[in-house]
Parts: sequence; C-alpha cells; structure tokens
Amino acid sequence: MRCARAERVERRQGRVAAPYNLYEPLRRLVKAHGGEIAGEDFAGEVTLTLIFPVDEVAAFEAGLRELSAGRVEAAWEAGSAPPRP
Repeated sequence: MRCARAERVERRQGRVAAPYNLYEPLRRLVKAHGGEIAGEDFAGEVTLTLIFPVDEVAAFEAGLRELSAGRVEAAWEAGSAPPRP
C-alpha cells in the first residue's frame, strides 16, 4: 500500500502594523488568502506576524492596499518560512 505524499508549500513570514480599526478586517483578509496569524502585538498599533503560502502573497498585498487605502504595507522577511506539508 502506498502512502500519498504531502505537497510541501513554500511560505513567507512577515509583519503588518496597522491601526486598531483595521484589526478585524485584516484578520479576515489574512484568512481569505490562506494565511495564518503567528503572533499579535497590541501597542500604539496592532502588529500581526503572518505566515503565507508564497503563491498568495501578491493577492494578499493587493487586498491590504485596498483595505488600508494604501497606508499599510507588509514587511516580509528575506527568506521564506519553513515549508509546510
């Protein structure tokens, strides 16, 4: 019997700092694009640490620009996060 091989998905990790009024819409946007929130920091702004499949990064960034009227951008780490099966 053969086991099915899990496809490994390359991911990128980044951060987004946004005003509090964008917190819930931003959480929905992350979920809509297959991302996950790896951490949250609540200070003057809310900062989310995000992990996304590489193929979804551009679409997420476009949604983020629309959501924030171009005021918020994601800062991605130079390397990608470890692949996930």
